[in-house]
Amino acid sequence: ELIDFGARLLPGIRTDRVRMFGFSGGGQFVHRYAMLHPARVERAVVGAAGWYTFPDPGLPYPLGIDSGTLPADLGFDREGFASNPLLVLVGDRDIDAGAFRRRLWRDWVDYDLDELQGRGRLQRARRWVAAVREQLPNANIVMQEVPDTGHRISEAMRAGAARFLAE
Repeated sequence: ELIDFGARLLPGIRTDRVRMFGFSGGGQFVHRYAMLHPARVERAVVGAAGWYTFPDPGLPYPLGIDSGTLPADLGFDREGFASNPLLVLVGDRDIDAGAFRRRLWRDWVDYDLDELQGRGRLQRARRWVAAVREQLPNANIVMQEVPDTGHRISEAMRAGAARFLAE
């Protein structure tokens, strides 16, 4: 069970459902949190995540949502995740593979990440959004490619995230 420290620290401020923005590794956290705790997320922005958890029950976690590989206290709420507004932002020039090019986190996972998810963050974001739309046709997900932007938080990306979160 999640402990809501915010309600204790900020009396009168609603903290039961949050609006989130994360960039790069923070984007990885945000999309996974939104997938596994949708009741706690009002809307979220994923900025240029390095890697994604696909809504595919045939892939082990963290590549997918195979219930046998998810932590015991977690589950994937398909309808909850699909109903929350989600924006994926990535630079149209965020095409480098990045420094993290080893096999994924556990011995039991033996996948070529570039082949599965894509070589750069732009391709990875496109593939993940397409997979979400395929697995969850009613998903409330939007992707925006930020012009003239590599792997950085540009002013256009900040503004897009702020607009989306303020809706």
